[in-house]
Amino acid sequence: MHYVDKYEPVVNYQKANMEKRAKGAVIFEKAMYPDKRTFIKNAIQFLHEEGQVLSLLLSKNGSTKIQEKVKVMLGENAKRNILPHVTLPINTEITEKYLTAFMSSAILGVIQEWIDTGQNETPEEVINELMQVFSINFV
Repeated sequence: MHYVDKYEPVVNYQKANMEKRAKGAVIFEKAMYPDKRTFIKNAIQFLHEEGQVLSLLLSKNGSTKIQEKVKVMLGENAKRNILPHVTLPINTEITEKYLTAFMSSAILGVIQEWIDTGQNETPEEVINELMQVFSINFV
């Protein structure tokens, strides 16, 4: 009754939630981790602990604005915490850009699949699966 349309409550929630979580997200965004497993673990735990509403916003049918913000956050973290451990040569900014986009999209895609299928696996099981994916040597 107090909203202009049915989307306004969601937009208001997104703004309030993002502002409320901004301090935690900034700490997460700027963090340095000793290895890629610790980074992936913290990323999944950070998203998992944010609760069901964030899970809905991150699902495949959720908020594209939130998904894009999470993907950017994952990409920045991947540059700092995964790229240094990648064995393939990263000789150009273009290679770094696309590899970062690939990794952030892959992590978000796995998280979305996990959410959309009911989060039946523990965060640790999802972390183990992601670690296997990032250990694949593409030929």
